[in-house]
Amino acid sequence: MSLSFTHHPILEAPTDEQIAALAADKTGQQALLDWHEAYHERLRKAVEEPLDHGFVLDHHKMVEDFLYQDDIDEVWVFGGWRSGKSRSAAKIVVESALANPNAEIICWAQNEDASVERQQPYIWEMLPKQYKQKMKGEVEKINYSKGTGFAGKKLILPNGAVIYFKFYSQFQNDDTMLEGANLGARKENVNKINMGSWLDEYLGDETLLNRVRGRCMEKNSKVLITFTPVDGYTPTVGTVMDGATTLTSKPASLLGGRMMPTSQQPGSNPSARIVFYHTEDNPWANFERLSRDLRAKEEADIMKLAYGFPTKSMTAMFSSFSHGSHVYKTSECEYDFSDRSKWTTYQVIDPAGTKAWSCIWASVNDLGDIRVWAEFPERDTYGEWAVEGKSIGKGEGAQWRQGPAAKECGGLSLRDLQTEWTKIEGSVEVTQRIIDIRFAHNPKQTKDHGEKTLQDELADMGVFTESSMGATEDVGLPLIQEALSLPDRSKPFDYQTNRPRMMFSEDVGNCIFSVLNYCKNGKKDEALKDFIDLLRYLMTAEGGEGPMHIDPNELGVTNITKGGY
Repeated sequence: MSLSFTHHPILEAPTDEQIAALAADKTGQQALLDWHEAYHERLRKAVEEPLDHGFVLDHHKMVEDFLYQDDIDEVWVFGGWRSGKSRSAAKIVVESALANPNAEIICWAQNEDASVERQQPYIWEMLPKQYKQKMKGEVEKINYSKGTGFAGKKLILPNGAVIYFKFYSQFQNDDTMLEGANLGARKENVNKINMGSWLDEYLGDETLLNRVRGRCMEKNSKVLITFTPVDGYTPTVGTVMDGATTLTSKPASLLGGRMMPTSQQPGSNPSARIVFYHTEDNPWANFERLSRDLRAKEEADIMKLAYGFPTKSMTAMFSSFSHGSHVYKTSECEYDFSDRSKWTTYQVIDPAGTKAWSCIWASVNDLGDIRVWAEFPERDTYGEWAVEGKSIGKGEGAQWRQGPAAKECGGLSLRDLQTEWTKIEGSVEVTQRIIDIRFAHNPKQTKDHGEKTLQDELADMGVFTESSMGATEDVGLPLIQEALSLPDRSKPFDYQTNRPRMMFSEDVGNCIFSVLNYCKNGKKDEALKDFIDLLRYLMTAEGGEGPMHIDPNELGVTNITKGGY
């Protein structure tokens, strides 16, 4: 009796010895035939009906378990190459749609091509056989083609559940596109994981993500974000990763058995979890080939590409910057910057032509601690100062363009600017206002045919400024790096004993974004440079000594110029 069993990396086939033993008599032969039939029926179902009969790996199950928990709102999946993250995400989305009547779920991809080629096929694969045909009834609407994806960029199931396909590129062009959306299913309809949105290969900042979170709130639906960290950190990934606590881990064979995390809890968001898909845990991934490809790679590349663990971009200028060490929550650190006996406040101003002026407010105490606590235009109010361009997230090739904040606040009059600044400052008295020297002294004709500089015009309004030092980047940038460094670099961050001199409020999102991404790539980083320039002018204040705390009782004998209004 000769039977062959198709090899499968998970399903256990009989050994040659077992086959020989069973084939020895009729009873054993029948048992062997039954085993063979059941084995291959299992394989057939796994291919034809992957939703119900596919093989669920342990790390896939971990994601599902987290999403079932009431106190967890979102799960991030960081996956190595060919680790199966998109396929497992599609399974969760389709299961949710089938089990929860009238659910609304949005699946996001970078653009239409990415959606059609790399996301929608997984959704189609996971649909039950009876739905893999053109359907158009009173409720349901399913029409799929491999070349164009789902017709109308959505599918509607007979139970009224809808899966939409949208693109990050759409949101960049129209950030109102989610208005009115109410994602997920109502509580009485929830029978499985209540999915609200799946964001695949999310490279952007938190603007869209926060909108999605808001649209999942009413129905308490879940958010799933999948990401392959080929180029390391993005600003949003930095927020999630910094300060994260490892929950589970396992040894990594390509790193000499070093323990690599399989799950973490972000320090910035207790209601989120991170799951790491290790490529070697996916038996279909050809890990042997990947191992050969990674043999000559740096450790950081192996961590990213084989174990899904993002490492910071080596091209970032301020590589020591992290949210965990440099960003403080305003609600937890209630500094009173209006107390001039403890804090001396600077405003730094970078004028511009057609785009918006950019500004920061920073205060320094008698220990030399600098806290950057306000910015204009504020990210929460006006949006991003810089957004990714065509080469989004590609390391040294990344390009940035002006975001909505740089455009929306452009063309404001000096009086309008003064009004905005007054709102920001409130009861805080600015001791010195520093303005970019390149703009400060440029004369221009006035109505009475005289000449006035920008500083003159501001002074006429009661806004008194000092010109920046005019130092080159090679002078200012190292001073920023020094202020960001921990006093003892051999030890971890500790707020009491080992903290950097310069820290940022969570409210200065555009400034933080620039620090995290600036690589000094010339024109490619031009849109990020404005806030870096502001920090340079701050750190070269007082003749290059940097910002200093001045007791208000000593102002009469110092060269500090009162900020005015």
